Amino acid sequence: MILLFLILIVFISGCGQQQTIQPNSVTDGIIIKDFSFDQSEVYAGDYVKLNLEVQNVGEVKGKLTEISIYGGWLTGRQPIPEDGIIDKPDLEPANPSAKFEGESKYFWQKINPPPEVQSSTNYQFGVRVKYDYQTEYIGTVRFVNPTYLDTLSKQQKDSLIVSNGIITSSVSNGPLNVNPISGRSFIVESSSDRLIKFGIKNVGSGYPYISEGDYSVKIDDSKSIGATCYKDEENKNIKEIKLSRGETGTFICSFSVPSGFGNYVDKSFKIIFSYSYYTDGSTSITVNPSGLGTTVPSVSTSTTTTTTPTCAELGGFCTRNTYQCNTLCAPDTGTCRSTVDCEIPEPCCCICETSTT
Repeated sequence: MILLFLILIVFISGCGQQQTIQPNSVTDGIIIKDFSFDQSEVYAGDYVKLNLEVQNVGEVKGKLTEISIYGGWLTGRQPIPEDGIIDKPDLEPANPSAKFEGESKYFWQKINPPPEVQSSTNYQFGVRVKYDYQTEYIGTVRFVNPTYLDTLSKQQKDSLIVSNGIITSSVSNGPLNVNPISGRSFIVESSSDRLIKFGIKNVGSGYPYISEGDYSVKIDDSKSIGATCYKDEENKNIKEIKLSRGETGTFICSFSVPSGFGNYVDKSFKIIFSYSYYTDGSTSITVNPSGLGTTVPSVSTSTTTTTTPTCAELGGFCTRNTYQCNTLCAPDTGTCRSTVDCEIPEPCCCICETSTT
């Protein structure tokens, strides 16, 4: 039985760790700042320290909901902390104007390698960090009458059409971006409700979801102001917006335009999206035979077997697809293998193959 001993240390950001394993986008929510072992090699039967640091680099408060490690010689996923309960899970956001970094949390765990290995073996480990987050989209839409529109220059007209009348907008730093889709909904001849279509894009290093395996975000009507938003015209009661392949989606917002507004009228609005998000990281460690020190890995010979090896036995970890495998293995290359334990929604046993020169 593998013995796991957990010590949790929480602190505010400012302490640097080793190089970040997970590549992060410029706009993100909570990132994996460091995921690494305290040494690159260990003897069989000894123990090693596994470090994890996460940080909120976005502009809204985030809440850690679940952290798990997997792969290597572990069986299935194992939570961090061991009981699965994260103490003080809220992470305060960054404040760039005040030059304050977002809040961080640091975890470390002692973990026992296999008691015996026949030769030096490299094991790949993965970590998945799940958290709850929000994105705020604030803007101003200018509704104009056709007569006034005709008085504008071509450049002014084109600018309004490209933005669908949105003259100012801002999106809170985080893993989602929002933009209007080009159109003429802002042109109004009389008072009415006008519909403007928006696009939403995942620009973070992971994936948003409402429930497991469902890439989607939810419009929070209780916090939104100035517009009523929903999936589409046929589904006005549906507030969940699905993102195709976890990347992009669309939604519609309805705006009430008053009568007798003259040449134009500006309407301010705020849309709040609530969702869960997960991001992955990976690291590796070499286990040497006990008492032999660092050895040169022996050349493996082919054997006949009637069973399919597990992903851990292959030195890999389960991912959703080849793209995610290559992302986690960067700058090395990753390949997918079939095993008995990697199944939907993570059927790919990701093997990181370090390039040689």
